Amino acid sequence: MRQFFVHAIGLLFIFFAGITFADDGGVSGQVKDSSGNPVSNARVVIENKSDFTDNEGQYRIKGLSTGRYKVQVQKGTRQLEESIEINDTVMEKDLLLTK
Repeated sequence: MRQFFVHAIGLLFIFFAGITFADDGGVSGQVKDSSGNPVSNARVVIENKSDFTDNEGQYRIKGLSTGRYKVQVQKGTRQLEESIEINDTVMEKDLLLTK
């Protein structure tokens, strides 16, 4: 009976660890304009998560599951839409906002 509880607790631990770490992927990077200058205060959106770039054009969005996503960037009338692939780590993705 004791061995059953040890195995059950072990399985529960593995199950909850999987849930806890399921959304550990994300993306960070820099938004630049066509001249290579950082774009500050641009809104970067992936699914229902978003971030605004800082003064250096840096952004970071965490808590994404593995999969393919559409990234949208907007600053005033300029917009960008691009597809990216997220794995279980935080990847670097610089974005060029030209339009």
